[in-house]
Amino acid sequence: IYCRKRSVDRVRVATVVLYRGLTVEKTKMLKLFITGLLLLLSHRASAQVPQAPGDESSSCTLQDLGDNKKVLLDSRHYDNLLQSGGVWDTNNGVWAYRLGGACTRQVRACSESSEAQNNWMFTQHISKALASGETGGYAVNISVEVQYRFSCSSTTVCALGSGAGQMLGVYRYTVDTPQNQKNTALYTLIGTIQDSSILAGRKTTLMFTLSSSEGGFYLGFRDEGTCFQLERLTVYRYTGEPQTIGLLMYPSDAPAPVSGTDFIPGTCADNAASFDFMDPLIQISSTGEWGMNPDMCFCTPGFEYVADPQCIACSEGEFKAELSNNDLCIPCPENSMSGGVAAAVCPCKEGFIRSPDRPGDACSRSPSAPNVAFNTGPVVTDNLEVTLCWLPPMEKGGGDSFFYNIYVHEVDNKQLLLTIVNEAPIEPEDTGNMICYKTDLMRNGEYLFLVTSENSATSTPDDVTDLSKVDGRYLPFFVTAGAVEMAGAAEMAAAMVITIFGVLMAAVLGM
Repeated sequence: IYCRKRSVDRVRVATVVLYRGLTVEKTKMLKLFITGLLLLLSHRASAQVPQAPGDESSSCTLQDLGDNKKVLLDSRHYDNLLQSGGVWDTNNGVWAYRLGGACTRQVRACSESSEAQNNWMFTQHISKALASGETGGYAVNISVEVQYRFSCSSTTVCALGSGAGQMLGVYRYTVDTPQNQKNTALYTLIGTIQDSSILAGRKTTLMFTLSSSEGGFYLGFRDEGTCFQLERLTVYRYTGEPQTIGLLMYPSDAPAPVSGTDFIPGTCADNAASFDFMDPLIQISSTGEWGMNPDMCFCTPGFEYVADPQCIACSEGEFKAELSNNDLCIPCPENSMSGGVAAAVCPCKEGFIRSPDRPGDACSRSPSAPNVAFNTGPVVTDNLEVTLCWLPPMEKGGGDSFFYNIYVHEVDNKQLLLTIVNEAPIEPEDTGNMICYKTDLMRNGEYLFLVTSENSATSTPDDVTDLSKVDGRYLPFFVTAGAVEMAGAAEMAAAMVITIFGVLMAAVLGM
């Protein structure tokens, strides 16, 4: 039995009467008792307000409608509808329990009077959020499926039976939380149920849309003079059903759009990802049907695809570098090791290197620096060009290629930057001969040139700001361009060596 507000008010009135003629001590005790009773009644009044979904009778078996329909209310999930303590209500006594046992209750309105009728029945509050905890913060279509029977004994007796046939109006009152649902002025017509045949059994579905800001509603059934028997009422909305196809996992209770199609985020299986490493977007229709989504999830580096929906880690000593379902784990290249399972790359062993963008290549030793040709002291030129000469290194290292790069730094430039000079790798024609390279200078001044030994493993960038990138692989040249006294060239070169190497080493060591 619902404890309504008037019950609490009656207790307050009774309290005033009881206070008269009592002692102070008894009055205090009575006040404590009444306060506790008021709290209890208030709690029951708020706790017993039914709200679907989630208020179903524990004795009833919840039925799944299938076809992506998520039930918000099903009259067969309750053992009590309009009896005392039931979840529905009326504005008079015309609507009443008709027949059926627990969990199959049916209700009926039948006045069989030629006078105009206005008989209302109201459901409990229905939330568009699902009982699973899904929030419902979006626009949805609400479907109201009514299984019914008109049973007026004569079309001439019922108020609406003459000519127009029998008719019942279905209304809704949109409100986020449970309120007083009997104010019929707040209800809006959804549609009418009409049938001109006597004893006709039918099923019809009406639909309306709740916006993203609307959280719930009541349904009202208005009888204006028929014999209408409600055999089953089902309220539902469409959602996408959870499933896994390949490595793509479709979410549970995904909201279907109001019309057309929409895209919602899915998830990839463990150790799988999309190419942009964001949640893949899955197409869903207004009836909860999933679109034909292409493969969007792939095993991450270090994991190989074996079966849906599994990506298995590479064993120790193996690696897989790409995001894909086709590549398998393969043994680590020569002179490298995985360092454990699920390796995306096998790091080179100490003393070996390879190009960072070629993880499948074998690791090889780094080449040594070019050798001095005849003079490593300052090279002085009176015009804006210089020729640098050197001999091949003692060790070319591994790899399938060998070449040289030349970098230059203007000493007057405050920014420590070595810029590549040659547009293409300098490949020696004969590894046993001296190599010479002529280049232009920008202006008169002092320059530092570095000639570096390179192979397929070194991958030196075009601009060098950190000498550790070419550590042990370069031969320096110091050049002065412009009119300079030759007698002072040696002293000036020595000063340049000390100054430039001091700046470069400070950069290397982070000083």
